[in-house]
Amino acid sequence: MGNISNTTTIHHLIPISSSIDGDDNTFFQGFSKEVISKHFWIFSILPSFPFDIAEMFLLDDERALVRMCGTSQNVSILQEHLFLEYNVYKENAFVVIWCNEDTIDTVLKFANQLKYKPILISSFDHELTINFLELSPIAIKEIFKNKIDEYISFEPESEISKYLNDLKCKETEQNTIESSLDEERHNINLPNLHILNNYGYKFHDSVPFVGKTVDDHVSSMLKYVYEIDSIRNKINVDTRYRKSDAIIYCPSLYQFLYDMKSDFWKSLNRKLGKPQRDFIKNVLVKIKGYSSYATESDSLIQALEDPYVKVLFKERKDELDFQTTLITIYATGHFCPAIRLPHAVMLNSNLINIMSSLATNKSNSSSRKLMKIYIKYDSALKNILDNELLDACFKNRSQLKFVCDFPIEWLRYNKIPLMFSHKVSRICSTPGNLLTSSILFGARISFNQNSLNNILVIRSFSNKDPIKHQLEEALNLYTKMGALNSLDIKIKDVDNEEDLIKSLNEFSGSIIIFDCHGNHGGEKSHAWLQIGDNKVDVWDLAKKARIPPIAILSACLTHPISGSHASVASGLMRCGAWSVIGTLIPIDSIKASVFIVRLLHRINEFVPAAIKYEGHISWFEVVSGFFKMSYVTDILLSMLEKDKLLSWEQYTTIHANANININTEKTNWFDLLLEDISKEIKMDADKVETLILNKYAFVETMAYVHLGNPENIVIDNN
Repeated sequence: MGNISNTTTIHHLIPISSSIDGDDNTFFQGFSKEVISKHFWIFSILPSFPFDIAEMFLLDDERALVRMCGTSQNVSILQEHLFLEYNVYKENAFVVIWCNEDTIDTVLKFANQLKYKPILISSFDHELTINFLELSPIAIKEIFKNKIDEYISFEPESEISKYLNDLKCKETEQNTIESSLDEERHNINLPNLHILNNYGYKFHDSVPFVGKTVDDHVSSMLKYVYEIDSIRNKINVDTRYRKSDAIIYCPSLYQFLYDMKSDFWKSLNRKLGKPQRDFIKNVLVKIKGYSSYATESDSLIQALEDPYVKVLFKERKDELDFQTTLITIYATGHFCPAIRLPHAVMLNSNLINIMSSLATNKSNSSSRKLMKIYIKYDSALKNILDNELLDACFKNRSQLKFVCDFPIEWLRYNKIPLMFSHKVSRICSTPGNLLTSSILFGARISFNQNSLNNILVIRSFSNKDPIKHQLEEALNLYTKMGALNSLDIKIKDVDNEEDLIKSLNEFSGSIIIFDCHGNHGGEKSHAWLQIGDNKVDVWDLAKKARIPPIAILSACLTHPISGSHASVASGLMRCGAWSVIGTLIPIDSIKASVFIVRLLHRINEFVPAAIKYEGHISWFEVVSGFFKMSYVTDILLSMLEKDKLLSWEQYTTIHANANININTEKTNWFDLLLEDISKEIKMDADKVETLILNKYAFVETMAYVHLGNPENIVIDNN
């Protein structure tokens, strides 16, 4: 397994009365009501804290550099009754424990178990804690400086103490940057304003922002995005070392709530008048822009007079405020801009459902129709996101982190889908509790490259199923070719949930592959894996089975575009996976087997070579480069097999060149691919581009999605 310890990392522990995975959650997005109502104050302060003791002694640009490339904030939310048994950080020197009047007794007991005295912060006055109201930036710095002195006196001869003494000699004062910009307070701006304030910006004035149009909101937000970009450009870090260049996000609702014609909404609407119904539809559910709350009208006032509507309105506002705070923590941890998309991007369910239906039918006519609907979907998104917003999100950026619930990876920018033009990964907005845990645990985990070589394939098919041995046969073929010679791959057949749990718990490696059937129950029900005769809901495996950091799903519909929030891929995230490759639509079993063995071949060949050259590589880079190469395969195979435009020799020559261009990080690799194809088939490059972008617009690799925080998985040779 990897190593997540860091001797000067600051670890935050938050005990809560009930489980964050419990049933008492907010209505629209599924955040813990306890966390929002009793612990919001903690999350609003967290972005002001250093992530590591060393940060306090760095220059502004050095601190920004560390955040762009290093660990993020590390926060653990724990159920109170399990808190005293939590042993992970009992040897760490810099632990902060947050508490309120409900949890203070448990916190004090736990603090006495630690080797080093923790920092205790509370929501009320107590002789043994610091009241959070006293926490100014200067006060926070003084608290940790005292903690450093305390540690040095406790461990005067340790290597950490020597390191800390050296740091103390380098203490610097933060610069102040006088800005001509006003600080326009609104949720769309808070993450970026916090980054700039932490960096030392002093704004001309602080004013509330009330925008009337989407353009107003975008213009306000992008002012601060460009400021952060200018700082990052000045620091000029190689793209291979940056975690993210932007957080692109859109708060969303549970998928089933978007259907205003459902029995659920019909039942509720019968009890409400027209102003209330319109308010719920246009302001809470089907809002297209960023905010309608500032609109003063008789109908709005009348709608909010209804007690039920008033409760829903407050709950949705609390959800949006809390997600904004989470995004602030996330963006601060990456020192990159957070760009919020208008909610209209979530309102294309009609096209999504058509694509989902067509993808289930693998006939040629359905494939052609899918291509046309996909192009229509891409155009619909572009009509929502104007050119300035598109460029702000994607131009001159390499690594992107998406926080949303629609297939943004399919959006085409610079000719091709984002999942091929950029390095991308996604975490989902719903359920809110999973979003919370995905953002808060920002530790980086490092693996020796050899630890990736132990791989388990969990297989579950009936003996009569014709696809049962397809992956195994592909593995055998690649093994005979010597393409997997460094890997120890074992296939384990399971027939029921008990066998599945047993196999998972017996496996100590880092990569698990699920080879079985999958499906989902629509927008309201959980998705499942078919294990023997059972539909296994992987969400129920939490705390029963060990899920390795990396999970790869070779099964259909494990994160379906037309399904609910409770997908198989999200369930594996809940169970402990850091990176999950899931499937948005049904997959072809033969092509899926090739996809898996080619990814394993990349682990076998590319990872050792990259480490030899660079010293380390992130799992994010491994998968992103592979997606690009798989996209090239999809295009060239179509030209070879379907349209007979290429010979085998031409195919291999073009593909080899493309692989080299991708692996050497050439940003114009797609243009070079077009040139190579143009030369080989004697077709004008513009016509080749038109052919690819229309006839091959939707390819097999687009069935996959990369979820989680793969940038935090680092592979090296230590």
